[in-house]
Amino acid sequence: MANWLALLLVLVLVFQSVNAQEAPPPPGRPGFVEVFLPQILACLADPDSCTSLSYKYRNLIGTIPTEIGLLTKLTEFLLNGNAMHGTLPTELGLLTDLKRLLLQQNQLVGTIPTELGQATSLTWCSLTDNRLTGPVPTEIARLPLTMFFLENNMLSGNLSFVSMFQRATLETFALGRNLLVGTIPADITRQTRLIHLGLEQNPYMHGTIPSELGLLTNLKSLWLNKMQLVGTIPTELGQATSLTWCSLTDNRLTGPVPTEIARLPLTMFFLENNMLSGNLSFVSMFQRATLETFALGRNLLVGTIPADIAQQTRLIGLGFDQNPYMHGTIPSELGLLTNLKSLWLNKMQLVGTIPTELG
Repeated sequence: MANWLALLLVLVLVFQSVNAQEAPPPPGRPGFVEVFLPQILACLADPDSCTSLSYKYRNLIGTIPTEIGLLTKLTEFLLNGNAMHGTLPTELGLLTDLKRLLLQQNQLVGTIPTELGQATSLTWCSLTDNRLTGPVPTEIARLPLTMFFLENNMLSGNLSFVSMFQRATLETFALGRNLLVGTIPADITRQTRLIHLGLEQNPYMHGTIPSELGLLTNLKSLWLNKMQLVGTIPTELGQATSLTWCSLTDNRLTGPVPTEIARLPLTMFFLENNMLSGNLSFVSMFQRATLETFALGRNLLVGTIPADIAQQTRLIGLGFDQNPYMHGTIPSELGLLTNLKSLWLNKMQLVGTIPTELG
């Protein structure tokens, strides 16, 4: 009976795919192939032997058929970089052996189905660069995810589901460029294996930066730019001892940059367009010459440009622009920065001459 059912499904899909292939390509999409259905015919004929469907960047158009749920032996389903549309079928939850689901860079719409939380082997899920809406379902927290990419959609809701994760498996948690609301949950620090945390460009997220982020000692990149964060940069962030890339640009942060930041092996440090105050004395406390970009423009910093910045010999970009209360002269030591490509010191209160060493 099962074989006859599989044969019937194959015949139906063959009929659909032949008709689709006879249709002209959609206007404005020359070279795109209609549709995805032919690619799963062989798998449906022998579903027990089909463990991988990989059709990345094939110019495919169409919807993901609900019959995908019959391929219960699938361990990877890779359709990224196509022009697939429609919704995510709830039948994806039937794929309990699935480990990698890569559907980024398509035109998928609708919500993330709650049933996806039943794909209990899923460790890598990327739905970035689609048009998905609605909240992230709490059922996702059941999964043993290590890589979770949801950037550049239209997802809404808050991050309360983070507290429901049953395992500390996450290494990448990327939800930037959405319409999320609420605050950054301190519970994210239970994910002690995190290497990348990105919540940037969620313009309705607010609140403070949790001091608990300092517990993430494996964290290498932290993207919290273009939100509505307030308060100070927590001193505890200096305990995130692997942090190399930190962007807090375009928020409403206040207070001084804590000296504890100087403990970190930062290469990229972006703090522009906040309301940070205090001076740059912490610069002399950096323990490593790792900085490549140091951008603190458009703040309320005071004092002078520290000559000690020249100890950061790998600097490529240096910006203190539009800090109207910074004054003094341009340090001649800047001439030691032989890798420096961009220097932004405009709209300050600098006096004196341009040092010859800068040439």
